[in-house]
Amino acid sequence: MEIREFAERVLYGKTLADKLTPPGRLSDQKPGAACLHTPLPARPQGLNFAQAGRAREAFPKTSDLHAAGARGKALHFFANHELLALELMALALLRFPEAPSSFRKRLVATMRDEQVHMSLYLERMEALGCELGSVPLNSFFWDLISPMARPIDFVASMSLTFEQANLDFSLHYRDAFLSAGDEETARIMERVLRDEVAHVRHGVRFFETWKDPSLTQWEAYQDAL
Repeated sequence: MEIREFAERVLYGKTLADKLTPPGRLSDQKPGAACLHTPLPARPQGLNFAQAGRAREAFPKTSDLHAAGARGKALHFFANHELLALELMALALLRFPEAPSSFRKRLVATMRDEQVHMSLYLERMEALGCELGSVPLNSFFWDLISPMARPIDFVASMSLTFEQANLDFSLHYRDAFLSAGDEETARIMERVLRDEVAHVRHGVRFFETWKDPSLTQWEAYQDAL
């Protein structure tokens, strides 16, 4: 399978299996033309973005995580983030076919990790009595990142912002779930934390490669955002 085919399956697939089935060995011999438009990702019935103007669902308070329902709801938010990340990474592969093959292959490896994270969240949500789609799915990540025009825009917003933030969030919620007596969910957050370190490292590497050498890292980051 070509990287492009895998990216198209993730972005345009209408089932969770399309989104979550990991690829086998991939080739990047036929990256194809750049996808310059910004389609909405295809989703299974019931998992479309919440309608504009609808009040956003409140994230559970840390003090409420002793309740299984609150923990399931928190994981629902995390699962949505993973799904959005997968779809945005697929869009990046389709939008930037000219990006170095080393970047594209590493991005596919990151997507494999995201598939595992989302599968772990879904399995744990089920055990906690929460089903994906039971909470409105926001499009926040998609709205901010999908207009990306350059690969550096993608790594600045995805790797250096949202994945970087998750280094803090996954650590915080690992400890919060432990405090609530939920060691199984805490172990999932620990796995996510370890993987996110590698994802941010990948983003920093290519950000440094692509940024204007006359700018500091902070200046280039602000410019890219």
